[in-house]
Amino acid sequence: MTGIAGSIARWLGRESQPQNRDPSPHGNDRLVLVGEDGQQREISIGHVPFVRIGRHPGNDVVLDDLLVSRWHATLWYDKGQYYLRDEGSVNGTCVNGRLVRGPTAVRPGDHIEIGTGVLYVLGAGDPVPVLPPKAVEPVVEELPEGEVGWQLDEYTVLAELGRGGMSNVYLARCARYTEPLALKVPNTSLLADREMLDKFCQEAEIGQSLHHPNIVQIYELRLASDPPFMVMEYVKGGRSLANRLEETEVIPLDETVRLVAQVGDALGYAHRKRVIHRDIKPGNILVAPGDVAKVTDFGIAKVLTRSTITGGGTIWGTYRYMSTEQAKGERLDARSDLYSLGVVLYEMLTGRPPFVSDSPWQVVHAHIYENPLPPCHLNPNIPAEVERVVLRALEKDPWRRYQSAEELLEDLNPERWGADRPYPSQPAGARLTIACGARQGTEIALAENEVILSRENIDLNDRAISRGRHARISCYQGKYWLEDLGSTNGTFLYGSSRAAYEAIREPVELHHGDHLLIGNTELCFEE
Repeated sequence: MTGIAGSIARWLGRESQPQNRDPSPHGNDRLVLVGEDGQQREISIGHVPFVRIGRHPGNDVVLDDLLVSRWHATLWYDKGQYYLRDEGSVNGTCVNGRLVRGPTAVRPGDHIEIGTGVLYVLGAGDPVPVLPPKAVEPVVEELPEGEVGWQLDEYTVLAELGRGGMSNVYLARCARYTEPLALKVPNTSLLADREMLDKFCQEAEIGQSLHHPNIVQIYELRLASDPPFMVMEYVKGGRSLANRLEETEVIPLDETVRLVAQVGDALGYAHRKRVIHRDIKPGNILVAPGDVAKVTDFGIAKVLTRSTITGGGTIWGTYRYMSTEQAKGERLDARSDLYSLGVVLYEMLTGRPPFVSDSPWQVVHAHIYENPLPPCHLNPNIPAEVERVVLRALEKDPWRRYQSAEELLEDLNPERWGADRPYPSQPAGARLTIACGARQGTEIALAENEVILSRENIDLNDRAISRGRHARISCYQGKYWLEDLGSTNGTFLYGSSRAAYEAIREPVELHHGDHLLIGNTELCFEE
């Protein structure tokens, strides 16, 4: 890994940026990057509205660190305040040690953790604060009493962490690692069932491909060992959300939102990797001290490829938490996980799932045909905004549900409840008009301060448009900015500043009459 000490942190191409941006009144503000070795770099940020941070050379601040995503985060200034937004990075963005969930206020002296480096927003003359050293998790030195001390290859088992119908989990240590690990060992009965053993191997394979702070990390699979086992991240002090619900039934609103936001982040990341979990439930969500949620058990997850996109009629999952299409044995996509997350959110807020019966088949029937009781009927203290999130997540028709985890998290953000978003106000009447194809003349209203463009809201039949997140239009101080979100086929623009279509590499200001080419669809921007 290349550390931040060897990173390139630079302000790129001031001359290539639009010259008519409104400057911040804090013209001497600066972003200070502190590397692992204490080396500092300063970047002036006082006269620009956006600062893009990431590993790709097209960012304003480029961090040559493998823990940093190509397009990692965005910092911007609005109405006397800086805000930070994670852009769906692999390893997350933290402010003062807490993961960023949507636009987050950043104050002078706050530390932003991206990869192995720390960044500060500071005014002129402000000193760089000194962070305390990170605490290191101590390795267990003494073996607990009981059936411990036996070896699995080079791993020494320290204690049993839990037993399940399919496998047991043990605490272990190994000379190659500085921290304790968890070993998941399949039961003897599982070893004789080829299909279930394949699921165990699939969990390890998928888990090794996912690297997110809210997903339990799988390090390796030892299939040739006797018995076979997988090596996993040990979540110290973690216990399942199911255990938490057994103790308290209704979980406080602020804790519920924090935990669900983290699970939503993890699902959004997995979905972008084309992995659907298919068994989101409280028993598969670990809660560590500090209200840190970790999604686990990808044993029945599915990787969406051209060969697996159709449904096979098999019902996988847990009946109390399965989606309508899951209960029918139909094709599943990411929206099925969002339904299950809606069930979990309903239970956390009310103390019970939306459908309860002694008969599993009655619950499955209800998932397909019955509407849930509005959660406020069970808990009148639930805010109306949160209830709307729950009920939309539980829509029977996937197309009426949230189309992405990011969209759900936008509505679940408390900063949106009864208050203006931390974006500048947007002029009324701005819109995109589709200029060709079957949907010619259709308007996409830019009624929000940020609109994500994708195949879903442009043209479902245009397969050259990325699903979920192709491009974004943001409004800053009354001006509109177009940005490609790492789409497969790119976003193109021509108009007042371009004589022909050109691919955009960074946020570009839009003007009335500009034309966008997204996939094979041409759109016209109008104010």
